[in-house]
Amino acid sequence: MTSILYRHGIVHSPSDPFAEALLVVDGTVAWIGADDTADGLAATADRVVDLAGALVAPGFVDAHVEVLDPHRGHGDGAASARGVLTDAARRGVVAVHEHAAPGDGADLAHLVAAAQDPASGLPLVVGYAGEPCTTADAAHALATAVPGLTGVVVALSSGADRVRDTVLCATAAGLQVAVHLDAGGAVSGALDGLGAAAGTSREVRSAVRRRAHRLERPLVVTPDDVTALVDLGITLALQPATGAAPVAALAAAGVPTAFGSGGSVTDPWATVRAAVLHEDSAQRVSARAAFRAATRGGWRLAGLDHTGAGELRVGAPAHLAVWRAEHVGVQSEAAGLSTWSTDARSGTPLLPDLRADAPLPECLHTLRAGVVLHDALT
Repeated sequence: MTSILYRHGIVHSPSDPFAEALLVVDGTVAWIGADDTADGLAATADRVVDLAGALVAPGFVDAHVEVLDPHRGHGDGAASARGVLTDAARRGVVAVHEHAAPGDGADLAHLVAAAQDPASGLPLVVGYAGEPCTTADAAHALATAVPGLTGVVVALSSGADRVRDTVLCATAAGLQVAVHLDAGGAVSGALDGLGAAAGTSREVRSAVRRRAHRLERPLVVTPDDVTALVDLGITLALQPATGAAPVAALAAAGVPTAFGSGGSVTDPWATVRAAVLHEDSAQRVSARAAFRAATRGGWRLAGLDHTGAGELRVGAPAHLAVWRAEHVGVQSEAAGLSTWSTDARSGTPLLPDLRADAPLPECLHTLRAGVVLHDALT
């Protein structure tokens, strides 16, 4: 049994918004509480980390990356992509959703396998294969070729019929479908294909809803689209940095969303701030909502939120990051960042100040299931 005690800091935990210390035992959060109580735990912990006022928060999940893509044609794509994942860990990222292109199946299999065990020192890789999948045999072959495969990718540009066939075959094989939308980001064409698949029978419709298929980078979503998204149980991967994602409208409708970079991993706090400071003021969300989309949202889209990942609470996997932030506080208004308070008012966990002129936090330490992926603590 191995244990790490983090103390003398700020712990972002809904279960105890005033916590200053956290104990990890065998990869699981075993205790959260006050520093004075932590005194009794320090003597038995294998490592005691003095946070010196730093913030401990759930690690980020990048819900859409394509780290294999830049390395295509340059030898072992999976080996080259490991460096990108190592860099992601330095940014506080504990998991990524890799959307592979057609022909990258072997590299995807190697990458998923290489990162499966936290002892690899890499973030978890949730894999989506780009090979065509329009028959039952093709779906099962993909699942066999990439052990641990989560889903398959289909481009809307290939047509609504292709989306329908992919959804039917993938659903039957227990795989999720990630529909890559056209450059305009309209979701209507994808919904045509998803709706056609779900309309096959009542049993298929129920299976489609359970699988929670996803759309990538939606930019144009009408009220009718929102109704269909909810009806079909569709989830969305947004890229707030594009400045056009309808973040607030989707959040208000209760559509499950997560944030992704779109290519290689970028600074996740910049992504969160882009959602909070959306160029369309009507689409801004609170810092807390944006942070949850960038952390717990990614686990939910991958169907892994039942593990407790994405929150720091007793019994949850210890996927976390430690941050040096110049200022932390509670946002006073959901629609803007005009005022921040340093008190955990109403029991709300603290977050870094995300106003436009505030420096972004610096990642000091990243932990995945109790395994240190990055450590710059002194």
